[in-house]
Amino acid sequence: MNGTGSERSLTKAICDVSAPDAVTTSGVLAEVLQQLGLRDISVLTPCDAGLTGKLHDLLAELSVHTLSSDHLGLDGGLWKVDYRLIAERMLAADHGDAGVICVSCTNPPTLDRTEPLDKPAPTANQLTMWACLRRIGLPIRRRWLREVA
Repeated sequence: MNGTGSERSLTKAICDVSAPDAVTTSGVLAEVLQQLGLRDISVLTPCDAGLTGKLHDLLAELSVHTLSSDHLGLDGGLWKVDYRLIAERMLAADHGDAGVICVSCTNPPTLDRTEPLDKPAPTANQLTMWACLRRIGLPIRRRWLREVA
């Protein structure tokens, strides 16, 4: 929420206390976008406009352009969001020139909503799992995630 410096401080603090490595969802998003060379993306968040704006700020700090964006305006109950609404809003958030539709937050129901899209739509949970699998050397099954590994 407070940029790349804050994200690095958080992962360092986790490692200093207990872990050989650590990931955050925003750090992993940055990692994937940089490794894939993606500079133009679309964004969907379940959050309000203020938190969505913080994601836009982080992306700008990474030299990533948010071509289009949508948010649900929620401040809780993200797991209760209807699957159909998520799918509709993902499509609405898309921009034709975007390389991916990034779906923010770890709680909305998104896993099976990303398959029908004509481009990758990485969710925070998928990216976090990708990062964990990559760090421990286990295989990655999603085609676009394998391209990053």
